Amino acid sequence: MASEFIVLSHREPYQEIETEDGPRLQRKTNGVFTTLDAVMRSRHGTWIAWKEIDPEHPFQTWIEVPSPRHPDRYNVHRIGLDADEARRFYYEFTSSAIWPVLFSLLDRARFTLDSWETYIRVNQEFADVVCEEAAPNAIVWVNDFHLMLTPELIRRRRPDLTLALFLHTTFPPPDVFAVIPWRKELLRGLLNLDLIGFHIPSYAVNFADTVSRFMGATPSAIAETELMAEGPAVAVPTYPRVIEFEGRRVALGAYPVGVDVPYFAEVAQRPDTRDQAAEIRARTGAETIILSAERLDYVKGAIERLECFERFLERHPEQHSRTSFVQIAVPTRTGMEEFQTMRRRAEEAVGRINGRFGTMEWQPVMHFYGSFAREQLVAFYATADVLWVTPLRDGLNLVVKEYIASRLGSEGVVILSEFAGAAAELREVVLTNPYSPDDMDRALEKALGMNEGERNARMLALRDRVINFDVHKWSQRFLGDVERVGSATGTILTP
Repeated sequence: MASEFIVLSHREPYQEIETEDGPRLQRKTNGVFTTLDAVMRSRHGTWIAWKEIDPEHPFQTWIEVPSPRHPDRYNVHRIGLDADEARRFYYEFTSSAIWPVLFSLLDRARFTLDSWETYIRVNQEFADVVCEEAAPNAIVWVNDFHLMLTPELIRRRRPDLTLALFLHTTFPPPDVFAVIPWRKELLRGLLNLDLIGFHIPSYAVNFADTVSRFMGATPSAIAETELMAEGPAVAVPTYPRVIEFEGRRVALGAYPVGVDVPYFAEVAQRPDTRDQAAEIRARTGAETIILSAERLDYVKGAIERLECFERFLERHPEQHSRTSFVQIAVPTRTGMEEFQTMRRRAEEAVGRINGRFGTMEWQPVMHFYGSFAREQLVAFYATADVLWVTPLRDGLNLVVKEYIASRLGSEGVVILSEFAGAAAELREVVLTNPYSPDDMDRALEKALGMNEGERNARMLALRDRVINFDVHKWSQRFLGDVERVGSATGTILTP
């Protein structure tokens, strides 16, 4: 059956887990997946993703989620990649070529013709499925950077479709994006969209500058930002709402993703969550708990945080046994050596700190390498006095908003890198520059030394922002704009 609403993503929304009753599908815990799943259930659309083929198990091209008998079920169409294709597409191109460039970490970028050719083939496979499955005038929502060529490939065959993309990462300045040998091909792919959504206006500015410089596109419809115009590094006062290119108009918009506030608030109030939070605090043996919960990715600044906490303990022997740092390091890209190196470096730093300062009664750093269910994460959020989020660069960072949504009272302090997209929204955090050890030290001292009145005022303001711009309002606003743009000409959107 032809679909009127299609989501393209490099990942499926559900994962197969083994239970006593056999395998079953479980929705992934990422907040964006949760929102997209809700949208798909209401629209009964088709989700297209790739999956690595396991020669020892049968491959299902189509599955129905949450289950074949669920009243709100929808289809997931899997594109099968063998192990070599998956490695070249995911690890060698999207993870080693595009990812580090988007985050302006150019020393980590690697480009090979073989991986690029695989990226083209996979994008073509996605585009072919869309062209076959989409109903006339359907909406196609592309998510992230893994499928940047698909808009042009789809547009050639199906000009009737409305094509939108939401970029869940940063977008770098022109001279950074320029290091990709195939920059023009990628940019041309994106310029075939009707709407491109970014987290914050500065990413839209960078994209407009890039296509202007390398493609001769023209930015127009300059609007003032509704977020912070000055302050953190990621803030800008204005941004273009339209790109004109070869007779087409591509609409741009800033849509900071929110979180499911009612969910986090409800879980935080549960008696079992409160019991878990109390158990975590008792296990640390400390009065003050600092929390970090991030993927163990080189962009997230895990080593910098550990070194900062070590310096804090050197300066403050009176805080020994009173302050503990809980670090949750979620595995990511485990098949790549540099991420394994990150794990080793983090664990060596944890061992060094605990060896230097720990006692029989007190462990300075509690380090967890692994994934927690969202309910368990809420228990950590509920007990942490300080959330420490200091990525070297980040598209937005939903952990910050999850923490704020889980704080039912007015207690809690957030330390946030000024290079995270959320810094353009959340005025009341303690901003820091993770590239500066001195500034990292300053921010940690400020957060831990803040008086109760200031802590309460800041958290109340943060909660107000997070509640009023939750994930449901994000999806409604983005999809509302998608429906307003024309599939052929684009539309200037009202800021």
